Amino acid sequence: MKDYKSLSKYEKLAYMQQSGGFNSKNERHELAVYLNALRIGNKEYVDHIESFGENPNKMLTNKRHFERGLLFGFSEFVINEHGWTDRIKLLDKETIQFYAKGQTVSFNSIDIARGLNNKWTFGTEYCTGSSGGSGSASIWGEVLETREMAIIEGLKKLISQHNDQRERLHKRDSCGNYNESYSLSIVKQVQNYLDELTGKKAVQLDLFA
Repeated sequence: MKDYKSLSKYEKLAYMQQSGGFNSKNERHELAVYLNALRIGNKEYVDHIESFGENPNKMLTNKRHFERGLLFGFSEFVINEHGWTDRIKLLDKETIQFYAKGQTVSFNSIDIARGLNNKWTFGTEYCTGSSGGSGSASIWGEVLETREMAIIEGLKKLISQHNDQRERLHKRDSCGNYNESYSLSIVKQVQNYLDELTGKKAVQLDLFA
């Protein structure tokens, strides 16, 4: 096959009809806009999209990656030897860990990090017994104004992940995926920390002073 960018408009449209791999809502939207630009001959927009890679998959993926990076102040666009943009590494990453009684390794934590423009985001790791999940702080996370906001939103997310697991698994789990005492001990620690940050604990203590 010829280089994709050297194809005619009609050859590109035919190629796209036979292609797949665009699964996310954002990718399908970007693809639809690109195909429409091809059909109507919007050369400026087509050239803009095609500057992001050598084929449609790389173009649209690299474009999304670049645009997410812009939200955190990363404006440099560089394609590596494989035709993809390199993973953007956020700055000043911190991890806050929570331990169940007797544990020496944490399976519940939040991590926060910032971009070049001092916008912050967070990621979480959670475990409720034999089940859990994780997602590190990255450009795909929520964009927040301050470090404290990132911590607070990360703590809230960690609590909600435990609560979601409890609602989903509590009454029908027979494999230890949801360990109630374990999960509640983690949630209590996270909630206490959240209350300290938001001032709720201080308010509660003042009521009984």
